[in-house]
Amino acid sequence: MSVQNRFLSYLIENKTPVMIFLMAGVKLQGVIIDSDTDGILVDYNNRVQFIYKQAISTITPSHPIDDWK
Repeated sequence: MSVQNRFLSYLIENKTPVMIFLMAGVKLQGVIIDSDTDGILVDYNNRVQFIYKQAISTITPSHPIDDWK
């Protein structure tokens, strides 16, 4: 399993709040609820958004995670 998939799986399983920075400079917040090869589903205040992975620059957990491996 790739690092990307392991990281996303950890975030999904633990319902870790994240900040997502897009290539266009936009910052989104929420909890990743699912992902596939093309994108991720993010829930923020009961609103679900699909974000294409190609638009994402960085995903940052809202708190340190030490046990994700």
